[in-house]
Amino acid sequence: MHELRFAIRYEYDSRQEGITVPVISRTPDGTVELPAKLDTGATNCLFERSYADILGIEVEKGRRRTFQTANGHFTAFGHEMELGVLDCKHLAEVFFFEDRHIQKNVLGRVGCIQNFQLALVDHDALLYLSKYDD
Repeated sequence: MHELRFAIRYEYDSRQEGITVPVISRTPDGTVELPAKLDTGATNCLFERSYADILGIEVEKGRRRTFQTANGHFTAFGHEMELGVLDCKHLAEVFFFEDRHIQKNVLGRVGCIQNFQLALVDHDALLYLSKYDD
């Protein structure tokens, strides 16, 4: 038997596709709240370009990266910013899609999941979360 303790217990909406959590993104120029899917299979955090616009981020000034998927590839640009995931804040490099038509926000391992301890009880639609160092 193993015992785990977490700072946050979050009940997500199991009627939605995937596990959606609220994220607060901050830069020196702005703050925005957005819904994002927790994706343990994704390497990086990827956000819709419209959120970069709201935050005042010039997307193409970030680190350009081409991502390969099973269906093809896409380009995104990385920017350092503060993320708040269920009240746990940390600095991360997140990527904004170059293509304005991509409507998806993903929390991946690098930049998000690796900063936390988490447990998932999907049967009960519960996510437990703590900062890794807590």
